Amino acid sequence: MIPKGHYAKQHNVPDAVLSEMMVTAKRLVRTMGVEEYNLVMNNGSEAGQLVPHAHLHIIPKSAEAGVEMTFRQGKLDATEGARVAEEIATAMKL
Repeated sequence: MIPKGHYAKQHNVPDAVLSEMMVTAKRLVRTMGVEEYNLVMNNGSEAGQLVPHAHLHIIPKSAEAGVEMTFRQGKLDATEGARVAEEIATAMKL
Protein backbone atom coordinates (compact mmCIF):
# COMPACT_ATOMS: atom_id res chain seq x y z
CA MET A 1 0.00 0.00 0.00
CA ILE A 2 1.46 3.35 -1.04
CA PRO A 3 0.31 6.75 0.25
CA LYS A 4 -0.57 9.29 -2.44
CA GLY A 5 1.91 11.87 -1.14
CA HIS A 6 5.64 11.21 -1.43
CA TYR A 7 7.35 10.36 1.84
CA ALA A 8 10.74 8.65 1.89
CA LYS A 9 10.30 6.77 5.18
CA GLN A 10 7.66 6.02 7.82
CA HIS A 11 8.83 8.81 10.13
CA ASN A 12 8.26 11.31 7.28
CA VAL A 13 4.61 10.28 6.83
CA PRO A 14 2.10 12.55 8.62
CA ASP A 15 0.24 10.86 11.50
CA ALA A 16 -3.13 11.25 9.76
CA VAL A 17 -1.79 9.43 6.68
CA LEU A 18 -0.29 6.63 8.80
CA SER A 19 -3.63 6.22 10.57
CA GLU A 20 -5.42 6.08 7.23
CA MET A 21 -2.96 3.44 5.98
CA MET A 22 -3.62 1.20 8.99
CA VAL A 23 -7.40 1.57 8.72
CA THR A 24 -7.20 0.85 4.99
CA ALA A 25 -5.04 -2.24 5.64
CA LYS A 26 -7.65 -3.47 8.14
CA ARG A 27 -10.47 -2.93 5.64
CA LEU A 28 -8.49 -4.65 2.89
CA VAL A 29 -7.73 -7.82 4.86
CA ARG A 30 -11.33 -8.01 6.09
CA THR A 31 -12.67 -7.55 2.55
CA MET A 32 -10.34 -10.26 1.24
CA GLY A 33 -11.14 -12.61 4.14
CA VAL A 34 -7.50 -12.75 5.23
CA GLU A 35 -7.09 -13.83 8.87
CA GLU A 36 -3.31 -14.33 9.10
CA TYR A 37 -0.93 -11.73 7.69
CA ASN A 38 2.14 -9.58 8.27
CA LEU A 39 2.31 -5.81 7.88
CA VAL A 40 5.86 -4.74 7.00
CA MET A 41 7.37 -1.32 6.34
CA ASN A 42 11.12 -1.18 5.63
CA ASN A 43 12.70 2.23 6.24
CA GLY A 44 16.01 2.91 4.48
CA SER A 45 18.27 0.77 2.35
CA GLU A 46 20.00 -0.76 5.38
CA ALA A 47 16.55 -1.96 6.52
CA GLY A 48 15.74 -3.53 3.15
CA GLN A 49 13.83 -0.64 1.54
CA LEU A 50 14.38 -0.94 -2.21
CA VAL A 51 12.07 1.89 -3.34
CA PRO A 52 12.67 5.36 -1.82
CA HIS A 53 8.99 5.86 -1.02
CA ALA A 54 7.23 4.82 2.19
CA HIS A 55 4.95 1.86 1.56
CA LEU A 56 3.29 -0.87 3.58
CA HIS A 57 3.51 -4.53 2.58
CA ILE A 58 0.41 -6.60 3.42
CA ILE A 59 1.53 -10.22 3.28
CA PRO A 60 -1.20 -12.88 3.63
CA LYS A 61 0.11 -15.98 5.41
CA SER A 62 -0.84 -19.63 5.60
CA ALA A 63 0.43 -22.49 7.73
CA GLU A 64 2.47 -23.67 4.75
CA ALA A 65 4.04 -20.23 4.17
CA GLY A 66 5.39 -19.81 7.69
CA VAL A 67 7.21 -16.71 8.87
CA GLU A 68 10.85 -15.99 8.20
CA MET A 69 12.47 -12.72 9.20
CA THR A 70 16.17 -12.35 9.79
CA PHE A 71 17.79 -9.52 11.74
CA ARG A 72 21.28 -9.29 13.16
CA GLN A 73 20.98 -8.67 16.87
CA GLY A 74 23.43 -6.71 18.92
CA LYS A 75 23.82 -6.75 22.69
CA LEU A 76 23.06 -3.83 24.96
CA ASP A 77 24.19 -3.95 28.58
CA ALA A 78 21.80 -2.86 31.35
CA THR A 79 23.53 0.47 32.00
CA GLU A 80 23.50 1.47 28.35
CA GLY A 81 19.91 0.21 28.02
CA ALA A 82 18.81 2.41 30.93
CA ARG A 83 20.59 5.41 29.40
CA VAL A 84 18.93 4.86 26.02
CA ALA A 85 15.51 4.36 27.67
CA GLU A 86 15.90 7.63 29.58
CA GLU A 87 17.01 9.47 26.44
CA ILE A 88 13.94 8.18 24.54
CA ALA A 89 11.55 9.01 27.40
CA THR A 90 12.96 12.54 27.63
CA ALA A 91 12.79 13.08 23.86
CA MET A 92 9.19 11.81 23.77
CA LYS A 93 8.30 13.72 26.95
CA LEU A 94 6.99 10.56 28.66
